[in-house]
Amino acid sequence: VVGLKRTHANNANNTTASLAATTQQISIIATNKKHERAQSAPTTNWQSRRHVRRLRASVFRQNSTTRRREQDVVVGLKRTPTINANNTTASLAATTMEESFRDAIYACPQHQKPITFSNVSSTTHRNKYQLGDIVKFYRGVESEHAFTLPNGIRPCSSPRFNHSIACSYVRMYRHSGKYPNMEVLDEVTPLVEPRPEAVMHLRLGDVAKGDCWNKDCIIETRSGNKIQYQFTEKDYDTIRDELKDLGTITIVANPSHLSNPRTIAWSEKYINHAMAYLRRLGVCPVYRGIRDADDDFAFATSAKVFVQGGGGYSRFMAKLVMKRGGRVHIPK
Repeated sequence: VVGLKRTHANNANNTTASLAATTQQISIIATNKKHERAQSAPTTNWQSRRHVRRLRASVFRQNSTTRRREQDVVVGLKRTPTINANNTTASLAATTMEESFRDAIYACPQHQKPITFSNVSSTTHRNKYQLGDIVKFYRGVESEHAFTLPNGIRPCSSPRFNHSIACSYVRMYRHSGKYPNMEVLDEVTPLVEPRPEAVMHLRLGDVAKGDCWNKDCIIETRSGNKIQYQFTEKDYDTIRDELKDLGTITIVANPSHLSNPRTIAWSEKYINHAMAYLRRLGVCPVYRGIRDADDDFAFATSAKVFVQGGGGYSRFMAKLVMKRGGRVHIPK
């Protein structure tokens, strides 16, 4: 734009100077001829003298008209480059805005359709494998097969979970004076390579009991603790500047944990609210799909940047990410 303004200004100055010089030469020639005719005319009577005065007045009027026309030309030339420059500026701005809007829409076109959980089946029974609870409650007192969760479930007594992250944690556990032992959890959790750039965990399933995106949903546990498993839009607004810098983020979420048709429906609404929110920030969200707990845990804890969700499962994800040198963002 600056270049265009300078080019128009230079062209205007050159054109103005050229026109002024040409007009001045024409005026001088015309004036000289008028004076020659006036001087060669007889001046012996009053009619001749009046004729000379009329010729001189006519020349003066023509010169005045010529000067006004020159001024009009100069003003017009000055206005024209300014108008052209303004139009060019507006055109460039409109083009840039249009390109930015187009890029925002087509940054991740395969993820523009809403996520649907219509094929997710209800699970009325509690899964015996609960990674977050196992890591939270194990203190190294019981043996692997004797370890029992507060709800009466013995997760590692089944050969099905023998090689799981949680049961490997129980098997390899050693006392460190801190619970959980993050050293052991780091050892038994695979590191996904190449490491994901950014991962967000959303808690879905049994805790989705209403419109938890627009209002606080606080759930009271059996022990009397009050926990917010799903963060609201206002909560995510506290880290919106950090989210804007992510570019693309992979969402880890499973709606099938102790679910029913009602919680599945609310889970579907919640994840779509979250993805729409990220798109408004210029971030491209990619839903990873429904995976088992170990798969999601290993993937999320390998991230370079992790956005924590609600609950102990997500909290242990965040701790392991930090231990591995990653950054964690927690909505307030």
